[in-house]
Amino acid sequence: MVLDTFSGLPDMEILQRRLEQLVGAQRESPAVVVLLLVVDRVHAVAAQYDVSAAQQLNGQLVARLLRVVQGEGNVFCSALGRFVVVLSGAPDEVRGRRDGEAIRAQLCGTYIVGTQFVRVDVRFGVAVYDGAETAVERLLARATEDLETQGGRQDPPESGRAELD
Repeated sequence: MVLDTFSGLPDMEILQRRLEQLVGAQRESPAVVVLLLVVDRVHAVAAQYDVSAAQQLNGQLVARLLRVVQGEGNVFCSALGRFVVVLSGAPDEVRGRRDGEAIRAQLCGTYIVGTQFVRVDVRFGVAVYDGAETAVERLLARATEDLETQGGRQDPPESGRAELD
């Protein structure tokens, strides 16, 4: 198994294989939802402090994300501060969006990084496998498009100050 070095989570290669398995198994009754989660300020923490501070924040986010998802889906890391959650029991976009909002609400908040308190926000995009011959890459692209239409950029800013409490 290939793990992301920042998070210890399965990486995008494993995500690709898992989605292919789920999509293949769901051809008759599609029920696969992909959530793309982008955590704001992780890159700002890296720029303001250092990469180890961003890794510490990312580790706390991963721990909380795994507790929240806990058996309801699979969690993958696509980059520092970017996660993909695959829910195989969510039947449609409405349920996927509701689950995404619940996950977002649990991840948003204040984290301790070193001796500082850092407040983060999370944006998410949703894509649903609809039974068509949708490529896995297209599912991720649709989640990214949805994220962008929700008013957020695809990537958090690389510079700027982390908001401290």
